Amino acid sequence: MEYILSGLSASVLSYLWIEVFGIDLLMKKWLAMDESQSFKPLDCRLCLSFWFGVLYCANDPEALLYIPLLSVLVERLMWRFEI
Repeated sequence: MEYILSGLSASVLSYLWIEVFGIDLLMKKWLAMDESQSFKPLDCRLCLSFWFGVLYCANDPEALLYIPLLSVLVERLMWRFEI
């Protein structure tokens, strides 16, 4: 259950990072980049949810496979159902 909640947290955090707060756009503006230019993994919800999942399990090496993949799965479900 802890893995599922950590994966959900990582995907929701990436959603908040990009869609709600727009931190990716602020970082592009701070670096004087064009808004249409790609700045992966910081402007891709799928990539960012994976890396947030990796950060969630930084101190638990046995969860290194589960949490990032669960966060990607949850993010794709959120994207599919337009949440």
